[in-house]
Amino acid sequence: LENRKDIVLNGSKSTGIALNGVSGRAWKLKALNNGKIELNGTKSFGIALPKNSNLMTGSSMLNDTAGTITVNGSESGGIVVQSIIESGVLNKGNININSDKSFGIYSEITNEIKNDGIISLTGGSESIGLRSAGGFLSNTTSGKIAITGGSKNIGMYASAGKIENNGEINITAGIGNAGAVLDGSSSSGKNTGKISVYGTGSK
Repeated sequence: LENRKDIVLNGSKSTGIALNGVSGRAWKLKALNNGKIELNGTKSFGIALPKNSNLMTGSSMLNDTAGTITVNGSESGGIVVQSIIESGVLNKGNININSDKSFGIYSEITNEIKNDGIISLTGGSESIGLRSAGGFLSNTTSGKIAITGGSKNIGMYASAGKIENNGEINITAGIGNAGAVLDGSSSSGKNTGKISVYGTGSK
């Protein structure tokens, strides 16, 4: 599946591109975004791999260099990974978060998922750039996470699993924003990159 133009979703619980292999049979599936995906409804996703998807080796998901995912609805996200897929870069383009309680990339799998592009959080509250719930998420040396304004937003967050920053996390404004947060005994993190923090009560 490839998008080269515009996908605009205004309803809630919508998905721009979804991969979902049928249980009991392995599928080789690919999702590629080289256009624009805009999410205006709540609880929606740009590219999604839901639970219990049975994918073969060679399956892939990618928001490529020409791709942009814009999240305007609350409780939504750019890319969500809930089933096993090969390790690799899932974002080389732009993911723009302009809403509350949303995320750039979310993962529940132990394979390493990488951000090699730009994730921007602007104005909202309680949103997260890279969010791990038992997954392994990394911001590469080329990856950038930018938080501008809003409140209680986080660059990278793990409630379980692992997060690793090798790139840049920049907080330029806002209230109570944070570069990276580990929450829970089963979460771990590493920073070999750069985290710059400005704003009232930010850290």
